[in-house]
Amino acid sequence: MMKQTVMKQKTSRGWGKLLFWNLFIGIGAIVGSVGMWIDPSRKEMGLAEQLTYFQVLPFANYLFQDFVVPGVALMLVNGLPNLFVAWLAWRKRPIAAPLNACLGVILMLWVSLQFYLFPLNPVSTLYLFFGFTQALTGWRLSHYPN
Repeated sequence: MMKQTVMKQKTSRGWGKLLFWNLFIGIGAIVGSVGMWIDPSRKEMGLAEQLTYFQVLPFANYLFQDFVVPGVALMLVNGLPNLFVAWLAWRKRPIAAPLNACLGVILMLWVSLQFYLFPLNPVSTLYLFFGFTQALTGWRLSHYPN
């Protein structure tokens, strides 16, 4: 009986952690996307020179003349999927845990692409850690009995 109560508490905390990571990363990606759309040149943020780093990508002359396309990609890859899985986690749907793990891996791949394109920076390194933690949280919760 005691073991069952402890497992329920761990599972409940796991759902809270899952929800936290999805909301934190999802809302952050939405805010970042909107910022890229409001100031596509990123001159106000002092980041306009980062556009030159995109020139190694295919179709750079068409897709990466400003930050609109990267903003759309950020929204579609990290923003909306995390908010959808947050909704699933809120409803405690079992599929939320493995999807959360997948989104953590996707975030780590996203940051790995940033490491390839841009100079190393503390924010990207931090988000690599966030992706790992998100993946681990989803993996652990998917292994707890419901």
